[in-house]
Amino acid sequence: MHPIQFNAGTARKQRPYRACAGCSGPAGSGLGRQCCQKSSGLTIQFSVGRRQMSKQSRVMWSEGMFLLPQHFQYQDEFHQHQLAESTLRSTPFHWGVQTLEVDVEALATGSLQLKRLKLVFPDGSLYDAPQHDPLPAARDLKNLTKGGEIKVYAALKLPEPFGLNYVEDGQEQKSARRFRKQFDTLPDLNEGDLENEITSLRLNVVMLVDGDSLDGYSYCPIARLARNSIGGFNLDAHFVHPTLHVGTHETLVGLGRRLISVLQAKSKALSGRRRERADQIAEFGSSDVTLFWLLNTVNRAYPQLAHLLAHPRLHPERLYLFLAELAGGLLTFSLDTQLTDIPDYDHQDPAASLVKLDELVRLLLENVIPNQCIVINLSQVRPSYWQGQLLDPRLTEADFYISVHADMPGSSLLELVPRAFKVGSPEDIEVVVNSAMPGVTLNHSTRLPNAIPVRLDNHYFSIEPHGRVYERMMEAQAISFYAPSAFTNLKLELLAVLK
Repeated sequence: MHPIQFNAGTARKQRPYRACAGCSGPAGSGLGRQCCQKSSGLTIQFSVGRRQMSKQSRVMWSEGMFLLPQHFQYQDEFHQHQLAESTLRSTPFHWGVQTLEVDVEALATGSLQLKRLKLVFPDGSLYDAPQHDPLPAARDLKNLTKGGEIKVYAALKLPEPFGLNYVEDGQEQKSARRFRKQFDTLPDLNEGDLENEITSLRLNVVMLVDGDSLDGYSYCPIARLARNSIGGFNLDAHFVHPTLHVGTHETLVGLGRRLISVLQAKSKALSGRRRERADQIAEFGSSDVTLFWLLNTVNRAYPQLAHLLAHPRLHPERLYLFLAELAGGLLTFSLDTQLTDIPDYDHQDPAASLVKLDELVRLLLENVIPNQCIVINLSQVRPSYWQGQLLDPRLTEADFYISVHADMPGSSLLELVPRAFKVGSPEDIEVVVNSAMPGVTLNHSTRLPNAIPVRLDNHYFSIEPHGRVYERMMEAQAISFYAPSAFTNLKLELLAVLK
């Protein structure tokens, strides 16, 4: 996993040099000028005008060539560049955090320390600490003067073509270096018991904060700190770092779980509006075409989101595409929202786009699939008496209907309900019943609003919104029903249709 350090001493031990006939020096050295030896496959220039070999150029290997450290270094650079370019062509969002664990106890003392960090840097470098690479040095936060929020970055120094790129293990670095030099004793992979010591290079990552220069680094935001009441710092739980997996951050997982519950509820509500035949085969009438396509949109979205939640290692861009597609489908039924309201995906700050898109989707689900028909729960407070609450402020302008089912012929029920049922506020119902007053008027409805799910063998009556008893009922924000015991197996359902 770690690159092997190749230096001049390593190369000389591998193979003795041979003389270059053109410059009378070691082939490839040039003795201070460009060597004429072409078989090296590498142009090395040590004097003024030196240039770096392109990462897209291959090293030319040939028989009898003099091996230099640069041959192996640039061969490795070539392969790393090819791998990075291939990854970039498959997805532009190939970098981000895979695992992050912050030492919360150390943070409480003013020191930012990591217990675990695994990520891919934008330049394609793979970092995994402490399993394979050293953890970044702790960052002292006590001297930070900036107030409010502070963003923290994991930063990796970019290679210096003509400078030192490593620091000795255990050495305190005065300036950042890309690698940390370490010695490893490794067995021969074929012989097994034959061990030798080699020098390897581990990624030397540092933690930088807002205000530090990020020039010359490949970096990735990993956390955001917020000052607390005592002057210290807490982790901002709402910050979502660039990530490769949906399951890396609880904010994204929670977003998906909440939305899938909303989709389940909306699907159930839409299905409940369907007309049913006597043989229980559901059908849609011509007036229900809009409901059909809404239900189709919701039901198609559910399995996609369920798949994302079941496989948390999927990329968050998949979550964005799902939300954007769902929002686009729901826009078909909205008059107030436009396509330009769908935000672009922002991999640098996933929450900025995903949370906003989630809010848009839930708003559209509520607005284009409104609960136009609200079922008001009725509880039987004592024999023959039912009561319900009218606390929703939208009910002040609603039309009320009562669905009645009882073990009696339909013709008898249609005749008796308007005369025998009493409706009013809980305070008025006793007076209405005992004095034989009419109370709120009930009228049999032969034609119902499309919002009401009609059930066979049920009969529907509208509540007339007039009279002093009705006004007192709305002021009390409660409704009471009285039904004589002659209505056996009586089932009542109060429905409010919003305007």
